[in-house]
Amino acid sequence: MVAYVFGVVGMFRLTRCAVSGSNPPDGVARAAAWIAALVYAANPNLMYMQSTAMGEAVYLAFFIWAVAYFCEWVQGNPAALTRCGLCIAGACLTRYDGWFLAVATLILVFMRFGEQLFRSRGRAALHGRVSDAHSPGNLAPRASLLKFVLISAAAPGLWLAYNAIVYRNPLEFENGPYSAKAI
Repeated sequence: MVAYVFGVVGMFRLTRCAVSGSNPPDGVARAAAWIAALVYAANPNLMYMQSTAMGEAVYLAFFIWAVAYFCEWVQGNPAALTRCGLCIAGACLTRYDGWFLAVATLILVFMRFGEQLFRSRGRAALHGRVSDAHSPGNLAPRASLLKFVLISAAAPGLWLAYNAIVYRNPLEFENGPYSAKAI
């Protein structure tokens, strides 16, 4: 039930962030956020899932918050990338669907960093400088990228290591006796 509530709040924040863009939230963004949160909260399947001992509500809360923090990072909040990574790690430890979320988000983050690097090199060439890409001011974004990658990869890496140690097979979940393949 706690994850259900966090999911509703996360849906509000995600929608407000997505609708308002880089501007401060206005009345339209708030109204859209309230509508999205109410639609999410009123979903009968989600209401059922939050009342049972299943992990879907937990995964959805982590997923929604990961996307909300990603949206905030894209709009210029550098601290949101670490929070996004923590939510992705939680999603990876909740369901295997989180592993896909981690890969998709990593691709998007790398694309965004590549775009920024391309722009900074283009500006440097335009102004006749060798490169702004290696200046001390660009080390903070690289550190946040490294932190994000390590946090996002930690959960799947630890899961594979656990399976390797306990079952002597890192892919036990995929091809072991209790896997979907065996069943």
